[in-house]
Order: sequence, then C-alpha cells, then structure tokens
Amino acid sequence: MDRQTLRAEIERLDRESIARYNKKRSDKYRLHTELGPSPYEGNIDHAPVVLLLANPGFDNDSRIGDHDFQREGWPLSGLHDGAPEGMRIWWRARLKQLTDEFGLCHVANNIAAIQLCAWASRKFDSSLRLPSRKIQLELAESAARRGALLLITRSAKLWRESNIISGYSRTLQANSYLNSRVTKGNYPQGWSEILVTVGGGWNKNIVGSIEQPQIPQAK
Repeated sequence: MDRQTLRAEIERLDRESIARYNKKRSDKYRLHTELGPSPYEGNIDHAPVVLLLANPGFDNDSRIGDHDFQREGWPLSGLHDGAPEGMRIWWRARLKQLTDEFGLCHVANNIAAIQLCAWASRKFDSSLRLPSRKIQLELAESAARRGALLLITRSAKLWRESNIISGYSRTLQANSYLNSRVTKGNYPQGWSEILVTVGGGWNKNIVGSIEQPQIPQAK
C-alpha cells in the first residue's frame, strides 16, 4: 500500500474515534486532523535504520502540507533544503551527528521513521489507542522481518506490546525517553552499530558489519 493510500485508510479508520477523543481533550492533547495523518517518513521498505517515534509534534510553526513535502532521491524529505522550515529544523537537529558523518542525502536514503500514532498533537497521550495503531505496529514489524535496525526513541513500552518487536534482537532504546535525537550520547551502547548500518548496512561485506538478526516467529 503506497503512502497516500495508507493515509486515506488511516483517516477512514480513525475519523469517528478522533471526533470523540477531541471533544474531551484540552488543546495540549488535541489531534490536529487538519494536517492529516503521517504514518511514516522515509523509505519504509528498504531503509536499514528505522526510528520508532510517538507521534508527529505540533507547534506554532506547524503548517498544513508539512508532511506532504517530497523530493525525488530524498525519501526522508524533511532533511532537504526545500523542506518546510519546521520539518527541516526538527529532522536536521535530530540526525545532525549522522548527517555530519555521512551527508544529508545519504542519511535521507538510509533512515526512515514510523509513528505510533499518525496524528499530530502538542503533547503525546500515551493512553490514546486509535484503530490505526494496529497498522503502525505492523509497519514496524515488517521492518523487523526484513532485518532493519530499530531505534526506539519514544514510547518503548507501547512499541514492545508487539511480540515481534519485543523479541527482536536488533532494537536499541534511547537513553532518554524525552530525547529523540540520534546521538552517541543517546545510544552509547549501540552507536557503532548505528554508524555501520547507516554507512553500509549490517549485511554488507564491510569491517564491523552486523550479523543477521534473530527474528521471533509471530504467534
């Protein structure tokens, strides 16, 4: 399913649940449906590193169409010079150590991201469970099945509700649940693996390559 079709399906699945939810929540937690859902960014089928996030953020710089921006050759288009300013600043800040090492375009082709909740809000509500949660978990499980390195940056407990993800050997969890930056300080035990994977991939014949991961069988 392509990204636009997936977004339409998420809108259909979540429409009624979001309407009920937003009626009872303050602006801090309200889901901004005017932005549309953003289930993932980057090349979700092939990127060797996949970030597992909570949900897209919303602030005074957020604009309709932020998550629609795409540039050919830049799957993670938020890193591109022409990306909406808020998106560009956010992504470049979080991936700066990697882009300093490998360059913006290389990182844009080798990192993808999946949101646990596809809808933007000022603050993530960990109690929210929309019908589309199943789709988001399945996206992450598919990344695990093809051997991607999963970086659990936010909401680790919720992501690990998936038996596939909780039993998968190639996951790294951020030191700080409030810090989504991919840095040596946030992933001190796995930084070498991150560099090798972004730079060449675990299954390529390079020094320090990572062995093929063990993937649990779905029950």
